[in-house]
Amino acid sequence: LSPVADTILVTSDLVPIARVTASPLVVTIPLKSTQTLAATALDSAGNQVGTTGGNPLGGRAAVWTSADTNVVTVDKAGVATGGPQRGVTRIEVVIDGVGPAIVLVIVL
Repeated sequence: LSPVADTILVTSDLVPIARVTASPLVVTIPLKSTQTLAATALDSAGNQVGTTGGNPLGGRAAVWTSADTNVVTVDKAGVATGGPQRGVTRIEVVIDGVGPAIVLVIVL
């Protein structure tokens, strides 16, 4: 038998993300209430690659984190919940390793 060689060409239509934005930039949430946040991924030309509200970005997910979970928690869909304590903190979002984009959160 002679050796067999083969080549597989793998391509991707995923546009590289250059920058991530979040909205709103500042949000006030009453204690124990919720607010849905959104993230937008932009390419190097500033064109929108996709948006989240829990929706995948061509298979890429937004990762939301709270700097102080005593003031606000945030789930994978970007829904922020105020409490159990009042205060000021930030939520960060990263998409495909790019970011963070920051939302300032005030919980009353």
